[in-house]
Amino acid sequence: VAAEALAIARAGLRARGRRDAEGRDEVIYLQPLEAIVAAGRTRAEDLLADYEGRWGACVRPAFTECVF
Repeated sequence: VAAEALAIARAGLRARGRRDAEGRDEVIYLQPLEAIVAAGRTRAEDLLADYEGRWGACVRPAFTECVF
């Protein structure tokens, strides 16, 4: 379902024809979602695995590793 929704979004954004200064259309904003669909795991699932695994059930590492 997610892949189908992304295909619809991709087609719609390409049809809009809006480009940035580098000539890229708005489809570039779908890249993070496409990566999630390709991996089959959400960011939340990855964070939970880190919490239960390498972080040793401690949330503190999230404050340094999840900074944008």
